[in-house]
Amino acid sequence: MNMTDSWRKENKNDEEQDKWLSEQAKKDREHDNLLAERKQKDEEQDKWLSEQAEKDREHDRLLEERKQKDEEQDSKLLEHQESLDVIMERDKSQDKAINKLTDENKKLMKLVEDLTATKSDKKATIISYIVAGTSLLLSIVHFFI
Repeated sequence: MNMTDSWRKENKNDEEQDKWLSEQAKKDREHDNLLAERKQKDEEQDKWLSEQAEKDREHDRLLEERKQKDEEQDSKLLEHQESLDVIMERDKSQDKAINKLTDENKKLMKLVEDLTATKSDKKATIISYIVAGTSLLLSIVHFFI
């Protein structure tokens, strides 16, 4: 082989190698672009995740506030229920007293009817007025209770 052939062969190898290196540089640039895009997407995703974490913290704070308010309301409701139970118990005892007074009033009215039916005695008339006055008084007391 002569020198020219050898030089041509080397030159051809150099050209092939230059072409291959050029393709590799192009692929490297493409990879760099893809990596830059991936980095940007990762940063955007990190930002979004941070925003979501902040929203989650705010949501947790609001839930805790709601929980505390609910506990306060439950406590107040329990206090009111206990007060209502006391009032209901008092009302029951007052109802019993009123029923007892009503029964006694009926007995007295029966006695008055029996006494006024005979009209034989002045005392019966006085008792009648006393019973009527007592009935009136009981009615007034019952009205205000």
